[in-house]
Amino acid sequence: MPTYYYTAKNITGRVKGGERNASDESALAQSLKAEGFVLITAKKKTRRKIYLPSILFPISLVEKIFFTKHLSVMLAAGVSLPRALEILKKLTNNPGFKRIIEEVKNDVQKGISLSQAFVKFPKVFDELFISMVKAAEVAGNLEEVLNLLSKQMKRQHEVIQRVKGAMLYPLVIVMAMAGIGIVMMLFVVPKLLSIFEEIGVELPWTTKLIISATKLFENYGILILIGVALIIILTRLAAKRIKAARKLLHALNLGMPILGKILKKLYLARFSRTFSSLIKGGLPITKALWVSSRTLGNIYYQESLKEAKQIVSKGKSLNEALAKHPKLYSPLVVQMISIGEETGTLSDVLERLANFYEEEVADVTKNLTSIIEPILMIIIGAVVGFFAVSMITPLYSMMGTL
Repeated sequence: MPTYYYTAKNITGRVKGGERNASDESALAQSLKAEGFVLITAKKKTRRKIYLPSILFPISLVEKIFFTKHLSVMLAAGVSLPRALEILKKLTNNPGFKRIIEEVKNDVQKGISLSQAFVKFPKVFDELFISMVKAAEVAGNLEEVLNLLSKQMKRQHEVIQRVKGAMLYPLVIVMAMAGIGIVMMLFVVPKLLSIFEEIGVELPWTTKLIISATKLFENYGILILIGVALIIILTRLAAKRIKAARKLLHALNLGMPILGKILKKLYLARFSRTFSSLIKGGLPITKALWVSSRTLGNIYYQESLKEAKQIVSKGKSLNEALAKHPKLYSPLVVQMISIGEETGTLSDVLERLANFYEEEVADVTKNLTSIIEPILMIIIGAVVGFFAVSMITPLYSMMGTL
């Protein structure tokens, strides 16, 4: 059954809008008439809302922070919502975002709520964003919640940038090693191989191994690179579509020696800040748990929060629900949440937890380069030493026969 975006008005002049399933426009009009509303506009929801402008001109987190912060400021200053959206449309330089803001403004002018207007663009405004805006519209504190959202996204951006910055150095080193290895296999080893073949010297197994790898890369290099790319793509697809594959991949991520600990702290920081913001925004705990689970990228954290939602809905405490997963939630998290529930300051406690774990991630990422650098140096030394010994040993043998 298709879904329609609609606006409707009742006899008192009240306008409402949103989306509703109906077989056709006539059925939609009939269902609204039964509620005392007359259909004004109806637009069929299509699957094409991947929205081409936002693909051609990706919308960054920084742009969303700018949009949210300035929308909050203008609403607090008394600017009407359509006018604020029009100003923000002019301020943004991203053509894709301009189009989206224009559509949101048009929907708002038709009487559709801001949260419902955002629903049409899930790639830009995620479930957390929409849920908080929807709760704010009910509570009448939209500018406060938008300000809270902008702060949360800013903290998220800062943490992501720290982790990316820390991982840049080892990534560059690994790519440089791979590049040098390929150049050696394509240009240096073949020349040495021709010399060894002319002399007819006996080659050690290490040299034979490098020569075999070089010949393999010379003959099937393109196929190897394509195969590696296919493995990466298929792994990502399997992780998205096959639950067992996703669970395996996410378990491996959490189990990595150094990065696994960083990921856990990132997930705990994001859960704490998201959950805190949702509660402050006026969402019930069960709904906040559901939305929080959708914002975390690891299936184990997602399932634990969905399970916690079921436990809490039966009247049990949140700390009891999370204590069932000691590998995911540290005793500190469980105890702090327990204190927050007892004192009625859960949102404040969660915010402190988020700050704590974000600072932990900042400290770890500061020292990550100094931790990884010796490991990389050992690996590079081992690889260079292996190659040097493999190439020099036959040369010494050749010198001995002269």
